[in-house]
Amino acid sequence: MKIKGFTIAAIVLAIFLWGGGMFFYQRRDTTAPEITINETELIYEDDMAEEELFLGVSAWDNKDGNLDENIIIEKIITDKEKETAVITYGVSDASGNVGKLNRQLTYLVRAVEEEAIPPITEVVENTVEEVVEEEAQQQAVEEEEASEEDVPEEAEAEQQQDSEEEASLEESGEEEAAEEEQQQEAEALPRAGEAAEGTRQRAAQNQGRPALTFKEGRVKTTKGMDPAWVNIIGSLTDDKDDYGTLFGTLRIHGEYDRNTVGNYAVTVTVKDSDGNESAPVPITIEVQ
Repeated sequence: MKIKGFTIAAIVLAIFLWGGGMFFYQRRDTTAPEITINETELIYEDDMAEEELFLGVSAWDNKDGNLDENIIIEKIITDKEKETAVITYGVSDASGNVGKLNRQLTYLVRAVEEEAIPPITEVVENTVEEVVEEEAQQQAVEEEEASEEDVPEEAEAEQQQDSEEEASLEESGEEEAAEEEQQQEAEALPRAGEAAEGTRQRAAQNQGRPALTFKEGRVKTTKGMDPAWVNIIGSLTDDKDDYGTLFGTLRIHGEYDRNTVGNYAVTVTVKDSDGNESAPVPITIEVQ
């Protein structure tokens, strides 16, 4: 009899747990929010304000209602040859469901005129010509002054010799200055090349990794619930995967308990479909 009563109690308990699980499952929000765009006469330009790209864009969720403030721009892809720009919008509700929509605009491409920079050799040649012209003018002035003054032949010869020595010293100093300037310009070219090469190497190292940024360094959440990450994500991009794919791989690193009130200093990362992980981003989670 005891065994029979225990069996009946176990069956009743299982039915109760099954019914409770089905109840909570049916109440779970699995519907992604929807983004809509009211068509407006909008043309994309490189220097246009980000606020203009949200004109006519709205979002609605079946449980959370209006989510216009949660809309973000996931990425912008431009094609100069076709003169088109595709903007990808994304939005997430409190349950973590993600919705997105692509918007194609006409891309206004502006031509940029490059200023012509004269070759270094041309600048040096102009400088030498200026020095020669100045020396000729100075020599003419000295000869005119010497002819106007009535001095003995020895004094005149001495004065002429001194003038020639001064002119020679000035010419020598100017030639040394020109040579030094050319040497500095020649040394600057390898340094500029080394800097450019270092930039290319750093870009190659970061290529392929997803990028994650936050709008703020702190996020608040209610006890028992995870933070609404979509409200504070600044950007979430990758060379292959979209916002929704990367959002599903978001991971918290460090000591964190959503069921205990307190402040938790952690880092957050995401991974793309190739297994590349983003750089860890520090943030403080405040459980209230």
